[in-house]
Amino acid sequence: ATYKYCKEMTATDYAAFIAKLCFDGFRLMQTWTCALLDFYHWKLTHPVSPDEMQAMGAKNASGSGTGAYEAALKYNFSNRERGVFVDVISMIKSLASTLNSAEAAVAPYVRLHVHHSCQQFVMGELVPPLHRAHKRSRDIIQPLLKLRRLVADWGAGGAEPADDYVKYSRNHGHVDARHVVRVVGPSPTQLQLMRTMVRAMYDPRNQTKRGFLSKKDLEKDDLAIMETFYNDSLSFLYLLNYSDTLRANSDLGDLWYREFYLELTGQIQFPIELSLPWILTEHIIKHQEEAMPLVEDILYTMDAYNDAAHRALFVLNQRFLYDEIEAELNLVFDQLVFLVADYAYSHHKDNAAAACLDETYVDRLRKTRKANKKLVEPPARRIGVPLAQRRLQLLGRVIDLNALISQHVNAKLYKDVEFVLRKFEASELSCVVDYARALAVVEHTRDALAEHLELDDFDVIVAEVDEAVGPTAFAGRAMMHVLASLVTDVLPNSSYNNVTRRFVRSPAPLKFVDRPKAPKADHQHLGFGARCNRAYEFANRLSRGFLGVPHYEAILEILGTSAIPLLVNNLLTNLGDRLEICKAYLDAISEGLPPCKLPKFMYGLAGVYGVFDALLKPILTYADLKPEVFQMMREIGNTLIFIRDLSDVLERNDLERLVHAAPYVDERTHSAAAAAAMGVFSKEPEDTTDGKKKKPLVLAAASVSADRDVADLAATAADLHADLKLNDASLPPAAKRSRAPKTTLFYGAVVHLAKLLEPYKKQWAKANASNGVFELEATGDFHRLWSALSFLFGVQPGKYPAEPSAQQEDAANADDDGGKEQRWLTVSDDAQFGHGFHVAGAAVIYVLGQKTRFDALDFSNHVLRVQTYEAATASRNQSVGVADTSLFDDANNFARMKQYHKRLFDLAFNAFKIAAPDLAPKTMRVTFQPPKQDQEYTSSAAPEPAAAPPPKKKQESTTTETPAAAAAETTTTTKEDSPEKKKAPPPPAKADDDADEGPHEEEVKEPSPSNPAVVKYGKMLKMGLPRGAVEQKMRAEGVDPALLDGGEPSSSSSEAPKPKPPAPKAKPPPPAPAARRDDDEDEPEPAAEPEPAAEPAKKPPPPPPGAGKKPAPPPP
Repeated sequence: ATYKYCKEMTATDYAAFIAKLCFDGFRLMQTWTCALLDFYHWKLTHPVSPDEMQAMGAKNASGSGTGAYEAALKYNFSNRERGVFVDVISMIKSLASTLNSAEAAVAPYVRLHVHHSCQQFVMGELVPPLHRAHKRSRDIIQPLLKLRRLVADWGAGGAEPADDYVKYSRNHGHVDARHVVRVVGPSPTQLQLMRTMVRAMYDPRNQTKRGFLSKKDLEKDDLAIMETFYNDSLSFLYLLNYSDTLRANSDLGDLWYREFYLELTGQIQFPIELSLPWILTEHIIKHQEEAMPLVEDILYTMDAYNDAAHRALFVLNQRFLYDEIEAELNLVFDQLVFLVADYAYSHHKDNAAAACLDETYVDRLRKTRKANKKLVEPPARRIGVPLAQRRLQLLGRVIDLNALISQHVNAKLYKDVEFVLRKFEASELSCVVDYARALAVVEHTRDALAEHLELDDFDVIVAEVDEAVGPTAFAGRAMMHVLASLVTDVLPNSSYNNVTRRFVRSPAPLKFVDRPKAPKADHQHLGFGARCNRAYEFANRLSRGFLGVPHYEAILEILGTSAIPLLVNNLLTNLGDRLEICKAYLDAISEGLPPCKLPKFMYGLAGVYGVFDALLKPILTYADLKPEVFQMMREIGNTLIFIRDLSDVLERNDLERLVHAAPYVDERTHSAAAAAAMGVFSKEPEDTTDGKKKKPLVLAAASVSADRDVADLAATAADLHADLKLNDASLPPAAKRSRAPKTTLFYGAVVHLAKLLEPYKKQWAKANASNGVFELEATGDFHRLWSALSFLFGVQPGKYPAEPSAQQEDAANADDDGGKEQRWLTVSDDAQFGHGFHVAGAAVIYVLGQKTRFDALDFSNHVLRVQTYEAATASRNQSVGVADTSLFDDANNFARMKQYHKRLFDLAFNAFKIAAPDLAPKTMRVTFQPPKQDQEYTSSAAPEPAAAPPPKKKQESTTTETPAAAAAETTTTTKEDSPEKKKAPPPPAKADDDADEGPHEEEVKEPSPSNPAVVKYGKMLKMGLPRGAVEQKMRAEGVDPALLDGGEPSSSSSEAPKPKPPAPKAKPPPPAPAARRDDDEDEPEPAAEPEPAAEPAKKPPPPPPGAGKKPAPPPP
């Protein structure tokens, strides 16, 4: 149709324009409706074949029961046909909705047009025929006047002009009717009578001839005018009955009625799966194509139920049909709300997941795979159209679809958070990053849906699911899982690496954790959504298997800073329990630890290492040494490390917040690090060589380059430290008050550790010593106990049971136990316990203030000092005595390992020293005054004068009662009749070394036993093994050590022989004047490894081998 519209149109012309638009809309709607119903009925008369139904997966392809209706309806439409079907329905209903909403605006113009058209016809178009009929005295004048009087509107007076058609002349031309403009059309009766009379007048069969030369009553032009009015007036009835016409043209109730098939199949009613409106609605949600977005058309298909119900009540007058329609609609509407909410949630979840992906990762995905374009760029959907429906009319009821969908989406949010939390509870702590990312995606999804729906606040949702609300809830589920994972899995089963600052799982966990089974997602939109789930899975794999800074940040994100005190408090409580358990085992080891004085440098690296090895290796046979003692020390160290790293992350976050808020705040009451950073950032820019101004911190960072040497880098670091000093005058007062390190979390943990160690100081840090200074040999201080533990750490790998669920990866190390399934793993101490072991020892030694004594008397440090001494003294080619050749390699390997351990210990100790400097012991300067009378000193304590070797050699023979004490205080037993003599190399060039480390020339004679049972033990003595170690071996094998001297065996081989009088011994060279007499005694040589003792029982922990026996008195 052609529509001509301009602003100069009169009211009647505009009304005609509007009426034509409405009528064309009715006609177009009717065309679409007829085409759609024709297609639907054609499908009903052409059902699909049973073979095709079976190919499409139909269960009832035989045609029995509902099979006939399924063949005609459910399986007879392809997805494309359903899409077109929905599209046509949406065209019909959308046009009907548009015309219905415009009824109030266009109805006056429609009635105006009908009124004007009728008045123009009877008061204008009928004037020429009336004039000719009056002039010719024709009988047709009476029907014309009756037609005129039927609908003519003569104005307020109501008088019909009697001479208007009489005075008419052909010269007047077309007559325009002059009438009152009204917006009231004729009644249906008037309109029907008028159309009937007009039809009778212009009908050719009524135009009879009066004679051969007579004319017709109406001329050709009059007949054309009447026929045109008759055709145009056909739309008047539909235009005046606007609402009924609109409903009739958009009625799609036939899509629901299936009475023919109910009668054919003998069914009372079909299920909703066979209802065409529901089939189309379900197709819109589940099977829509990207090229045909139909989400906004979902409500148009539901309008078919309104049409069917209106026909049942007002056309068919059947209440039972309305009840069936209402029952089905209730079920369908519940499914509709569920599916719309589900689709809306899935769509926004995919968008949120794509938006939360890292931009670099997204760019990488776009470059690697073309299919990933859909992954990172979800298609647009007009899902907001159904979500915005607040007044949906179904069967006369007004429904707030937005509120119903809001309830379902709220439930999905709670369910999604519950799924994510349960998945986190079933995983190890390294999955906390997955949990934080999943919560972020759910939060973005909620924010996107909140633009259309009324949803609960996300913090409220998480708090309710986490069960962290209520007067009795002191901690949520996430908090309890983090704490439980730390206490039962991370701290006892992880080894820390101080270089990467990560916890990694030990090869052989000592505590197996029984976690709940991971939940299975009952829908694809849970978690990260269906579209981005795989991308997030690849990204999350990078953060699993370890615990580091990203995990600490995730913990802070999900728990918040308010929950950190509760977490740390529980960790410190657990630390106290571990320390108490460890104390019981350490007491048992301390009882069996023999006293030992540091061997002299004259024995060389292999000899010194052999002495310590023979002395301390029996402790390795203590069954609880590694699984209990080392394990407790690891848990203590890992706890302190975790708190330190968590404190560092908190400080960094505090710094970032302060830097960002610096331009908007005046008082900075944050941590010391943040205050220092503000002191640097607040400085005025400095001029550079290129004329630009830059901040001092920027200049310092820019000056660090790869080609700078160490000195330049050190100078730059010093300058930067000077800029960051906390006592800068530019800092605000609040920042100066917070510059102390006592505000850190790690400082509080160290202070708490000091309180825990307070009851143990009486035993581990004795104030009184026998010599008035500190004990050199037998001591119960912790530093001596830690010296023994650190010496044994890493010497021998341990065997641990493998996890029950582990695969046969270590078949070479698996122990064949006669067909048992239990496997054993051989793991080194460094891999098993990590750096946490050293951190625990450093923490206790720092708090107790025993660092200086530990450095002076540590066994491992002494071995390293001997190695350094040997490397620096090129003139020393051999050591005293003959040691086993395998000891050289073992000693060198041990030294390399302990150098690494010493660096770890120093790093850990310095960390505690920096974190809590006020806990460090104060330096005490002790001045040793000489005696009042020098004569008393020289007569009682002066060393023997340097003289020629004595004419008579002393014999020495020292026996001990315990193996450990024998290894600690053994001396070389000599006899005068022994032909073999061993001499030490000459002393080094330095004179000051003679007092402590200089060699002493002596003759060593070993016995020649005559008993054949002790021949092999005599060979051991000739090879250079200490006598105490040989005697220990003899006792272990049930041989009396007295047989070495040719004596008779004692009554009981288990009793230790009584000490013999000391053998004559060659006088050593005179020591320096300031040397102690004890330093002149010979040290034991490297000893053979003793036989391992039986495994002690647990609870309470027994002492290691050799405990409880007193060592033999040292030789004079």
